[in-house]
Amino acid sequence: MASVSKKDWMASFASSARKD
Repeated sequence: MASVSKKDWMASFASSARKD
């Protein structure tokens, strides 16, 4: 992780993971 807040990366991760 660079300088992304946990909430930021969490949202990105969730969005990336939920590519159904």
